[in-house]
Amino acid sequence: MPIVAGIILSAVANELVLTHPAEHSDHRTVLCAIGGPLLFLIGTILFKHTIRGWLQLSHGAGIIALAILAWFASDFSPLMLSMLTSAIMIAVAVWESVSLKLGAAESSSEQSRSEATSA
Repeated sequence: MPIVAGIILSAVANELVLTHPAEHSDHRTVLCAIGGPLLFLIGTILFKHTIRGWLQLSHGAGIIALAILAWFASDFSPLMLSMLTSAIMIAVAVWESVSLKLGAAESSSEQSRSEATSA
């Protein structure tokens, strides 16, 4: 459920940013712009922990980065805040993709080694 709530809150943030892109970020805009991705990452990390049994480091780093950004968020315009949260989410996605590909490559090479030693 937090994943869906994060997506909805992010859509609200997009509406707020499009309405007033260059103005000062008020509390509502900050809450939506950071809270949406934060809820999404929390929901995703909990889901993946339930499925895989381990926590994804990239998601944890994204949560920490969003928390740090929240501290300084009122200093940025809504457009800049949106760009920064998007950059954090892109970094999390790239990190996860690379780590999963490396993990898959390592597991397939281990499987090949175990098959070679058993043959």
